[in-house]
Amino acid sequence: MQRWQFFQAGHVTPACIAVYRQTNARVQRVWNVQGDEQTASAGRKELARYFPVLEAALGRQNWLNGDFSLADIAFAPHLWLLAEGGFDFSEFPAVDAWLRRLWERPAWKKTAELIFE
Repeated sequence: MQRWQFFQAGHVTPACIAVYRQTNARVQRVWNVQGDEQTASAGRKELARYFPVLEAALGRQNWLNGDFSLADIAFAPHLWLLAEGGFDFSEFPAVDAWLRRLWERPAWKKTAELIFE
């Protein structure tokens, strides 16, 4: 589980932030920021390197650590903000399916209401 959390915190989330600062109106409003295309482009290139790692793991199992765990939860808010900003996950169908499973969980729905509404 720690391996996934380090991967999320050290690699995936910084790349996500670069993208959703540019693409997500909620982030721009709440954080009072405007992203820039050059930084967002660099973030997309990084995500193109990292998402295949998630895709490979999730192509073999439903959850990152075998069973649903904190490893899965750690990615949820950042990838939600990417999706909300229009990020296209179609190149990564296992990641897309995993996110949909995650976001359909009752606990995520309650959390999303608290955080995002």
